[in-house]
Amino acid sequence: MEGMWKHYCIKEETEMEVGKGEECSWCGATENTMKWGGFEDALIGIAERHTKPPLYCYSYGRCIKILQERDGMSEEEAEEYFSYNYVNAWIGEGTPLILYNEYWYDWIKDDNSSSRH
Repeated sequence: MEGMWKHYCIKEETEMEVGKGEECSWCGATENTMKWGGFEDALIGIAERHTKPPLYCYSYGRCIKILQERDGMSEEEAEEYFSYNYVNAWIGEGTPLILYNEYWYDWIKDDNSSSRH
């Protein structure tokens, strides 16, 4: 549909279309809110900053685990790759946030999860 942009709403857990220039009514994402492809299982929520649009937030530990399992990287390789390509990458105001310390341990299914800094 013309004049719309597609996005996956993590609050509604579905893909939807939103009007150009508008934010998602459910999660607040805008066209400039950026996602990292291939890390959907590490997406833990949406974070807000005062007077700024919301940003997607990813779990660092889950991203490292995805790289290890999906790409066969060692923990050190995964951390180096993720740090260079994601942590140190500024892609504009919609650049996602990374959560390093997850204090909500019930989120983590595997107690041996790597890289909880």
